[in-house]
Amino acid sequence: MSSGAIAIIILAVVVIAAIAVIVAISGRTASVKPESESPTPTTGLATNVRGRAKVANFHVHGNEARVTFDIPTADTNSEVVAALLSDQAIEVVREKRHSLPIDDVEQVVVYTGGKEPVELTRVRLNKPGELPDPGAHIDVLDLSTMAADPLTKDFASSGEVTAAPTPTDDALRPLSQELDIPPSLRAALQAQGVDMATMKASDLVTGLLAVTGYQIGAGPIPGTLFATKPGSLTFIAFDEYNEGDYHEVNESTIQRFAVDSQSSNADRSVLVTEKYAPFSVYQLEKRRSDLKILSRERLQAFVNATALG
Repeated sequence: MSSGAIAIIILAVVVIAAIAVIVAISGRTASVKPESESPTPTTGLATNVRGRAKVANFHVHGNEARVTFDIPTADTNSEVVAALLSDQAIEVVREKRHSLPIDDVEQVVVYTGGKEPVELTRVRLNKPGELPDPGAHIDVLDLSTMAADPLTKDFASSGEVTAAPTPTDDALRPLSQELDIPPSLRAALQAQGVDMATMKASDLVTGLLAVTGYQIGAGPIPGTLFATKPGSLTFIAFDEYNEGDYHEVNESTIQRFAVDSQSSNADRSVLVTEKYAPFSVYQLEKRRSDLKILSRERLQAFVNATALG
């Protein structure tokens, strides 16, 4: 055999060995869930980091920096909400100052209403173009250092599962009419763009998780979310209530949630709904300690856990 043929054979063996090593390494790393890495949002209900309100528009006009938030105007009749949005508007200007000139800006004007903006309040700067220190105020939208993690609460014992009301033609009342939400948490929800009059359980839970330090991103299945904290990954599924729906969660929905939770590779999983839960959830939660059913009769306990820590 010629020396050239031998060299080709040796080269082929080396290439095959290298490929085998790469495949083995990639297979091993793919099977490990990194604790510090958040899932990449792909699909889902929303992506929300630390409960910040969505900015609908921003521009500089003369000596004014105008920030418009996509929040219903009716939900901003509160000095607390105005103060929260003022702080957020300052941070928006701070982020934009590198791409837009603000040296002549003397005041930041805060609007709500999205496409139909209505002026809410104004923040006058001490000097043109000089923004206040970002650490000069307490961030009410970040309670992560003050409130306990509400997902660690045992809702199976604190929020009793009760039988759903006898089916009637009446729709379930809005959650805002049934839940006692402290003013600070109500303001935090409103400042995230939650319409209290039409608030769903998904709005309530994701909004409160955001202010307690969770980062909310899209989950592995359309309509699901991941809530992440360092070293913790929570899979969240929803069973939304619409007028005309039965008042109790269907057993098939609970079974599907249990299956989806296993494939999510999360540390724990939560089913959120404004419907009532059937008694069978007790047995499910006993069998699977990683599962929580956050149903209508348990939502007040969730609010209390967030407020009181």
